[in-house]
Amino acid sequence: SITVTISNTAPVLLAPADGAHLTGTVAVAAKADGGAVEFRFGPYNTVLDTVPPYSAVLDAADYEDGTVEVSAVRCQLDGMVCLGPASEARTYVVASLPPPTDIVQKPLYISPDGDGTKDSTTTWFTLASAQSAAWEVVRLDGTLVRGPVPMGTVSAGRHSVVWRGRDDSGNRVRDGIYRLRIRTVAGGLAGRADSPRITVDTKPPPNAVTNAGATFYPYRDGYKDTFAPGLTVRGPVWATLEVRSLGGTTIHRSTAFFGSALPRWNGRYSSGALRPAGTYEWRVKLVDLAGNRSASSWSTVHLSWKKLVPVTLT
Repeated sequence: SITVTISNTAPVLLAPADGAHLTGTVAVAAKADGGAVEFRFGPYNTVLDTVPPYSAVLDAADYEDGTVEVSAVRCQLDGMVCLGPASEARTYVVASLPPPTDIVQKPLYISPDGDGTKDSTTTWFTLASAQSAAWEVVRLDGTLVRGPVPMGTVSAGRHSVVWRGRDDSGNRVRDGIYRLRIRTVAGGLAGRADSPRITVDTKPPPNAVTNAGATFYPYRDGYKDTFAPGLTVRGPVWATLEVRSLGGTTIHRSTAFFGSALPRWNGRYSSGALRPAGTYEWRVKLVDLAGNRSASSWSTVHLSWKKLVPVTLT
């Protein structure tokens, strides 16, 4: 037989001390004999750290004023399984400044590519009293990409911050979803308010169209009275249908918000009279919520003066 000794000691919380009063963001530290460590803040929030020295950030604004119990659990090295022994829990007293209010974010979709269309977004907020403030931008997972940017002492009232989709180095952030955070400090307490989600999207909308070479019959008899392109798009877009003669003269342009309607052509002049029968060219231009644009290639459509004829069968 072989005797195997397994040493799997529990992590030990190092700081802050048990019973500490916390506000704002505070680093919680622990030590462990290898592996990874999962920090557990209350019954729901967890943070994994796979590399010593082990630490995680507790943000008091994530909790109601009161107490939060914190412990650290030993995990396997990749952090996939956290069933090891737990440290003794510590209880912290958390308190926060009432956060900024009336948060408004416009636009919610940006494409910071320098084309002058939706290159930035603005966050409006209200402070009830003068406070020291700063702003930052985080991904949905909490990773900081911009800031904190100090604003100094900000007076009571309405204020705004503009983010141009850049990180601290001035580089455009990758496409994804972000939040802008306003952090405030006054009277020894810290507060925080998060904006609604901000989507950064710099990719032109895919523009796959069908119905090329179709024929329609604009006689208002209920059979193929109008022409509409077939569209396959990614997400909501504004779709504009352009129609031109074979000589290149634009004769029709209509726009619809795709997802609720399709742009159509009725084959008529503005007076209501029918256009000449024949072949025309059409294309679709798309604009997504972030202002990105794309256009399909030109295709043909055939306008016919044929119409349904009532037939009596005896």
